[in-house]
Amino acid sequence: MPADGPEVVWKAAVGSGLAGPAVAAGRVILFHRERDEAVLQAWSVADGKPLWRHTMPTDYRDDFGFDNGPRSTPTIHGGRVLVYGADGRLSCVEAATGSLAWTRDLAQEMGSPKGWFGRACAPLVAGDLVLVQVGGRWQGKPAGVAAFRMTDGSVAWTASGDEASYSSPVVMPFTAGPAAVIFTRKGVE
Repeated sequence: MPADGPEVVWKAAVGSGLAGPAVAAGRVILFHRERDEAVLQAWSVADGKPLWRHTMPTDYRDDFGFDNGPRSTPTIHGGRVLVYGADGRLSCVEAATGSLAWTRDLAQEMGSPKGWFGRACAPLVAGDLVLVQVGGRWQGKPAGVAAFRMTDGSVAWTASGDEASYSSPVVMPFTAGPAAVIFTRKGVE
């Protein structure tokens, strides 16, 4: 390997953010921020050619001055890309085109609190549901965790009265079958 590191095959200028890239089906997808827009963007893995770009307005401001960009890595599943912005917006776009399938403003709809550093969990797809830590309430019930239908973003169920943490849910195999495990502000759910 050369002293200055591996050969750079391609690179792209991006905005601010703490989200990692996701890679699937020959695409690199990154969630970042440029000025007052959250940007979900795809490039060709092979040559860095821009494939699509989807923008959403955002007014999130980090109270500590670290970074105003998104924190959650995109989740790619079944031809769709899901992102959960620091501002509390959960969005689903088509992976092939970047066109919006649906979006939910969970800060507005469920009172998802900003917390210290904004919302940060990556959405988890479990079957036909998308799980995120909300830390709010839905129709008078606790919504520390909420599940949304992948097809249209409608609410399937909510659970837990815990505040959201910055970890992402995972699916674990158990004797009784797979279950989502979520590390909330208070502990493991």
